[in-house]
Amino acid sequence: MSSTSPNIKTLTLSLNKHLHGSSILPILTASFDAVATPDIRSRFDNQPFDVMPTDPDLFIDLRGKLKAGDYDGVLIGWCLRGFPERTALFEEIVNAVVESKDAKTKLMFCTGQEDLGKAILRSFGSEVAIDNE
Repeated sequence: MSSTSPNIKTLTLSLNKHLHGSSILPILTASFDAVATPDIRSRFDNQPFDVMPTDPDLFIDLRGKLKAGDYDGVLIGWCLRGFPERTALFEEIVNAVVESKDAKTKLMFCTGQEDLGKAILRSFGSEVAIDNE
């Protein structure tokens, strides 16, 4: 494993805990590990954020996390954007990210749990010199 410290920090916003009762973290880790070599993995700090739509403090917590985190990329999960009944929640989340982000922060989107790692690498591939096939 590389001794390089992580220099790309991402935040993944997911409904997994709300829908399935468990954090997205193990799924995010497994998805990223499946597509990234150990050397590339050592360059990333991929963090989860479990979106709980019924939490009255959701957007206070999200904005606080975004402002404190200095993220290079924010990935918005498929379950937040892929369903018409969640459009208002998706729009509010995107607006919270846009309002809180630095100009260099990339917005990322995936097509499902199996695509989390690929979505991150698609967005940062040129920065870690990988093949994005």
